[in-house]
Amino acid sequence: MLVMNVIVFQHDLRRIVGFFKRKIDSYEEFYEEKDDLNFLGFDAKMAARFIKHEYGDAWSRVYDNCIPWAMKSDIFRVLAVYSLGGCYVDSKFGLKGVPPFIKDEPERFHICEWHDGHIVNGVFYAPKGHPVLGKLVDRIYANLTDPDRPNNVFKVTGPGVWRSLLCDSLSGDEGAYKIKKEFGSQVSVFTKRAFFRRKGMHLGLPNTRGTSQHWSKFQKENSIYRDVAWNK
Repeated sequence: MLVMNVIVFQHDLRRIVGFFKRKIDSYEEFYEEKDDLNFLGFDAKMAARFIKHEYGDAWSRVYDNCIPWAMKSDIFRVLAVYSLGGCYVDSKFGLKGVPPFIKDEPERFHICEWHDGHIVNGVFYAPKGHPVLGKLVDRIYANLTDPDRPNNVFKVTGPGVWRSLLCDSLSGDEGAYKIKKEFGSQVSVFTKRAFFRRKGMHLGLPNTRGTSQHWSKFQKENSIYRDVAWNK
């Protein structure tokens, strides 16, 4: 039986109990009876320690230099899955078991196409050390250390990085895209519908989209880097 790591990052992981549907009090309780899933939850301090231990001071500095939690989460998810292997899921989602497409091809990098036809990074799977995920790790680090990096979470660490690396047409921004031929044998795309029909579920947690706390709002009025003063 394939036992898969389920990796979750939420900066206040230990303080969001009580928001789940069906009277579930914690992620641990949700996953404790799922024999094929190994839950690995990280809060802000745990994620920072993990990055410093696994990737050293250079990565730790660029991670600490980022301000929005969404940006830190973008970074942590690729580093954690690259080191540990498994499925990363945003904290508002849960897994009821290992999806069939992962069971069938556990050696591939499985990425998600959302309902709008775009590649997203909120749910993905890769085995430990997958070479294509390694390219994403390198690309994000290059973006974060570029002196001319934009004040844009989406382009520096978010789905925009994934689309520009993996897709061969307009970074996948128009929905009509193809995975680059060089990655065709290593990367598989699953849809949001397939994810939720097979093994995924919504956990009913609060969503910051549309609020001042969301990264897209924050970056319009603030620097997303600690070492750059806001001068717009």
